[in-house]
Amino acid sequence: MDTVLAAESNALNSGPSRTKPIKRLISNQRVSACVGAPIPDANGIPTKKRERVFGYIVNAVGNKQYLVKFDGKAVAEVVQ
Repeated sequence: MDTVLAAESNALNSGPSRTKPIKRLISNQRVSACVGAPIPDANGIPTKKRERVFGYIVNAVGNKQYLVKFDGKAVAEVVQ
């Protein structure tokens, strides 16, 4: 009986391995990022919050690297 269970266990585990698909951003996709200097709170103390900027992907430069045109700012290369 143990050999039957072992055979069934091997059959279940012999399927395709689970791998995470590669995440790709496409051109003209809307993106946002929190970058820049920390935003001070009401008392003037810097916090962990940063300015959120929005933009569009221009094209992919490399693996997890994209050229992004931010709204009202220049084009910048961004690493994901």
